[in-house]
Amino acid sequence: MEDVKLSILSAAKIRFSRFGFQKTTINEICRDCRISKRTLYQQFPSKEELFMCLITHELETLKTRVLTQTQKLALPVYQLSQLLQTVGAYFYENRSLLSATIKQENSLPSPGQTNRFQTAVEKEISALIAKVILEGKQQRQFRNIDEHFVACIGFNLLQSLFITNKVLTCSDKTAVNEYTREFIDLFVNGITNEAPFSKHGHPKIDSNI
Repeated sequence: MEDVKLSILSAAKIRFSRFGFQKTTINEICRDCRISKRTLYQQFPSKEELFMCLITHELETLKTRVLTQTQKLALPVYQLSQLLQTVGAYFYENRSLLSATIKQENSLPSPGQTNRFQTAVEKEISALIAKVILEGKQQRQFRNIDEHFVACIGFNLLQSLFITNKVLTCSDKTAVNEYTREFIDLFVNGITNEAPFSKHGHPKIDSNI
């Protein structure tokens, strides 16, 4: 049954990304999955519940991807660079879903439910950024700054860059990668005690957008 659930979530993600919450129907999702409505409702009692489960699933996917990419790097300065790159890649790949989520804030029966995803992502990812910055401060790689405040700024800049920036969302991947690198250079070098990139070159980034 887990395969059925994942299939439904995958189809729902495509539909919600293209048409938003309000215009997406259960019948369409069932048709895409080639299942009955009864089968879908055995997994998700309502369209609202399906949407919120999708949000939770996407958040866990993003967290797993971030941790996988950053844990293999030793120095906080490289961990932070990779973290920003990974989150940026996720935002770019899922920009339609994220934009639809923001636009549909008032479409669910309980106002603000769709915004829960944006809030949850900001909370989780900002916490990861703050943790890396704190480790960098302890190792004297980063300046003595408020890691929570700076992490919040970094997250919101990254989010606005990939979700609301019309130039970037319409650009090809080569241009997006270049803009991403420029953002990471600006943010990471801005909080370092020294400019590690100028001495050692850019950190090795495994995940391209």
